[in-house]
Amino acid sequence: MSDDLWELQLRLWILETLESEGGGAQASFVVERVGGRLATLDDHLDKLFMETLAKYGVSPAEGRLLRRDFMAWAKAEGQTEVRSSWGEDLRRVANLLMEEGYLKKDSPAGIWEISRRGMVYLMSGDLIEEIRQARKGT
Repeated sequence: MSDDLWELQLRLWILETLESEGGGAQASFVVERVGGRLATLDDHLDKLFMETLAKYGVSPAEGRLLRRDFMAWAKAEGQTEVRSSWGEDLRRVANLLMEEGYLKKDSPAGIWEISRRGMVYLMSGDLIEEIRQARKGT
């Protein structure tokens, strides 16, 4: 998985988690939620992941390819324990989302909140299209 695709996937997971929590959540909760997806990818989370992608117009086949690409990237990077640097990546991506106006900058410390612009970005399908384009480039 390219770095661009990895970043886009983290963007999706951050924004989707915040949307599913009513627009905001403790940053630690988002980190935990994404960590659960990365660390286990068990049947339940896999189903949730696929349902989330389906909600944004991604076919089951394309969702399986995204999951496969991530696992191939992790293995290629020697990531038997995927948790090594993803937390840093997640916080970096959250900071980018804030700088770009997709997360609110004025949220209380330790809280991440999706902005109106972030909700439009998530729901419009633009983010999913960026993921699709990044996949084609890999």
